[in-house]
Amino acid sequence: MSDIQGIQRRRFLQWGLSSLGMFCAPSFSQNFTRATLMHKSIPSSGETLPVIGLGTNAYDIGPPEQMSRLSLCLSTLNELGGKFIDTAPRYGSSENVLGDMIRSLGSRKHFFLGTKCDSERRDTVISQLSQSQLNLHTDVVDIVQIHSLRGWQEQLPILREAKADGLIRYIGITTSQNNQHLELADILKNEPDIDMVQLNYSIVDRQAEYTLLPIAQEKGIAVIGNLPFDGGKLFQKIADKALPPWAAEFDCHSWAQFFLKFIISHPAVTCTIPGTTQPHHLRENIMAATGRLPSPQYRQRQANFMASL
Repeated sequence: MSDIQGIQRRRFLQWGLSSLGMFCAPSFSQNFTRATLMHKSIPSSGETLPVIGLGTNAYDIGPPEQMSRLSLCLSTLNELGGKFIDTAPRYGSSENVLGDMIRSLGSRKHFFLGTKCDSERRDTVISQLSQSQLNLHTDVVDIVQIHSLRGWQEQLPILREAKADGLIRYIGITTSQNNQHLELADILKNEPDIDMVQLNYSIVDRQAEYTLLPIAQEKGIAVIGNLPFDGGKLFQKIADKALPPWAAEFDCHSWAQFFLKFIISHPAVTCTIPGTTQPHHLRENIMAATGRLPSPQYRQRQANFMASL
């Protein structure tokens, strides 16, 4: 990064953090507290995570208004008790933006930071790990994940070493493509020390229920769901349709919550990570982690409803 880019980044960050008061966030029920959020356990350790996290592939350096929104998203996530933040070196300046903002907010201890590695070369993987620590301003990354299975044979031994040395806390592996599920299933069955698997799972993309979720349950591997809104296509699908009245039976008050509650109600799913750069969307998403979840019967009703559209 050039000196000019570094100066610009600092200015954007300072402007954003000083401007949080410009936004008026919607209020929550007076009964809401951080403890209200539903948590699930990571099987390998027993540590719990709130079931709704944050995807940050769009957290890049931009104009001051954008940086202010991103800052407010992170402070809102912290305020509401959210923890899991997912990033990657491939996501532009996401690691840098998150690291700078989290440090300025003084909230590192409240977040569970996950990033990724995606190289087939040992020296590059080690370099990526070191750079991620620098970018995120942390000595210990909570989880490092093998990105889209790339170079997993080379990366797993390195991540095991990093975990043993206390540089990372958990080892993960990711996919966002159904055509990788069979290969990933073999990896999960045969490779020890994988704490978490991140995979594509939504109300209209349910292949993981048959290919990966049963294995994760059997092996005691935490599951992080990605693409919960099917890349935004779900909102196009429902368009201007009204939320079914029966959704209130599991404390669902928006389409986003309808989709998220379906995911987190699966017993194998630990957490899902909807991406957003809008604070009001983040609040709406987080509320899916409160109240009742759909029963198996309601889950089937949800799936049937979406299939009928």
